[in-house]
Amino acid sequence: MENPVTVLHLTQPLSDNKYYICKQEDHYQLNELVKFFWPFGNIMVTLFQLDLLVDKLKFLKDDVEKVHAYKESTRKGFNACPV
Repeated sequence: MENPVTVLHLTQPLSDNKYYICKQEDHYQLNELVKFFWPFGNIMVTLFQLDLLVDKLKFLKDDVEKVHAYKESTRKGFNACPV
């Protein structure tokens, strides 16, 4: 779990050597925001991320199969282009 990132905007008056916070912004990860509004929403975020990972792996597998088929066809003397 990632910690939120806090951005501080500081100001320093001319008469003082101290810095004062004039503005603070808290940036949270998406899953933290979902958990705040929907207690078990992090499960849905995780499932969505896993689904995206599976899709990427399928595309990678298809690309590897195309390269392998192209290498096999050129080794046999064919000049076929992968589709």
